[in-house]
Amino acid sequence: MAFALTQGNIFVAFELEDADGNITTRRIQLVWDTDMATTLANAAAVAASLRAITDAAINKYTVSLVYDEGTPEVPGGEIQEVAHLVLSLNLNPPTGLSKTKVFEVPAPTAGIRVAASGPGSNIIDITDADLLTFLTHFEAGNEAYLSHGQTLDTIKDGYVHHIRSKRG
Repeated sequence: MAFALTQGNIFVAFELEDADGNITTRRIQLVWDTDMATTLANAAAVAASLRAITDAAINKYTVSLVYDEGTPEVPGGEIQEVAHLVLSLNLNPPTGLSKTKVFEVPAPTAGIRVAASGPGSNIIDITDADLLTFLTHFEAGNEAYLSHGQTLDTIKDGYVHHIRSKRG
């Protein structure tokens, strides 16, 4: 299966909270400017204008650049159950604390499972090279966080969870 992402659009998502504590998220597409500083300034301007027309608190807003595959190659066949890769991870929280994170990914590949069939097909090989390469993004000093600025310490275990599909 070919995999090539192309730059899509840039969005700003606002989390608004009314007086009753109801949370509403609104996502607005921004005009892409090749200068990120200008794009962020545009998002701030939209936030200020939104604030002027709502009594709700703007708890936060997120600016995201979305990449898409264009024409994705979705696997064929009748899928009766949806599988999710579920990893239990130890994080690097502030000193003196211990924290774990459950991380899910839909439709795990067969290659990261302990076996192709039988009971081992529901167990994730936590030493798999592709899985470890993905998880390096969440290690201290790298590109991403797992939870509130916290990074990956160790992998506890992994399994495949099956969820009944509502589509067939």
